[in-house]
Amino acid sequence: MSEMIDVQALPAGATVQENGSVHYALLRPVTLPASNGGADRQLEELVFNEPTAGDLIDAGVNGAGANSGLSLLASLTGNKGPMGEKLLRLMSARDYLASQKIIAAFFSDGQTTGQ
Repeated sequence: MSEMIDVQALPAGATVQENGSVHYALLRPVTLPASNGGADRQLEELVFNEPTAGDLIDAGVNGAGANSGLSLLASLTGNKGPMGEKLLRLMSARDYLASQKIIAAFFSDGQTTGQ
């Protein structure tokens, strides 16, 4: 299944799973403090599923630029909705940029040869 993703384009700490998803352990886990008596939500890792046409369409509908990227990240990792978005926004810049590299690897055709 790894032929669906450019493994060489993945950042350090990202691994392709048997089902084609990509696992990434955050360099700096984040915690969203509890509200209204609920429990804290913690984010220590992300699992990226292969994008579908629907994911791309929905990301485009929800905004442009950075908002579109956040929407796609939320969709591919199962962190949709206000709580998921808040967690993703708390990620370190380094983890966010690594996440963008993982998403880009799903669209890469791999390394090109000489011309």
